[in-house]
Amino acid sequence: MEKFLIDDGIKQSKIVANRYKWSIENADMGSEDANELHADICNQYVKEYEQIAEWLEELKSYKDIGTLKELKELKENGTFTGLELAKLAIMQKELKEYKDLEEHGLLVRLPCRVGDTVWDNDFGYPESYEIKAFSYGYCDSCVEPDIEDQIIFYYENYSGSITGSFPMSEIGKTVFLTREEADKKLEELKNEI
Repeated sequence: MEKFLIDDGIKQSKIVANRYKWSIENADMGSEDANELHADICNQYVKEYEQIAEWLEELKSYKDIGTLKELKELKENGTFTGLELAKLAIMQKELKEYKDLEEHGLLVRLPCRVGDTVWDNDFGYPESYEIKAFSYGYCDSCVEPDIEDQIIFYYENYSGSITGSFPMSEIGKTVFLTREEADKKLEELKNEI
């Protein structure tokens, strides 16, 4: 017989909860009172099975940080207080979530933040812009076909209105994070001419 894992229990609890939700929406018990009673009972089951899934998720996270015996030994040895252990458990869970995001390519480290200043050499001298927002996807001011899968930064001019955008791939080529980088690139371009 196969082992029933925590993930199987979570999945099964969610399936059962969804079946009860479906039953609420699709069952016809013959009268309005009977339908209402049926919906009340099913709603109770939905709550219970969703709670079971939530508890299993929590149990799974504790399993990731060590056994109860291991944690108890740390506390008894005076290494950590109960509160410190709880904080460590929370931090470890958060770290695991970030690592999972990074492993799946969903965590991106941006080279600049909203509010940072960038420099552009389009007019032959470095002009500064403040980053106002960013998004992922298509940039209508860029015509290159491979731009649609990049982080797009939007900037504003001295008057405070958003005046343009650029894809992340342009940082270090036409857009720079420091004035010095922009000046250096401008010098290189002048020397090439």
